[in-house]
Amino acid sequence: MDILSTSQDSAFDDLYQRGWTDGLPVIPPTPDRVEVMVAASGHPAGHS
Repeated sequence: MDILSTSQDSAFDDLYQRGWTDGLPVIPPTPDRVEVMVAASGHPAGHS
């Protein structure tokens, strides 16, 4: 299944069937969300 070409509900169902979620909502990362998460970590971008 091509997740990017499906509806949000069917993509979520596919992720659940694959065991990639426990049923909680899946929030796709966006550049803005990643930036906020990196800033909240207290580490510089690229830190591993």
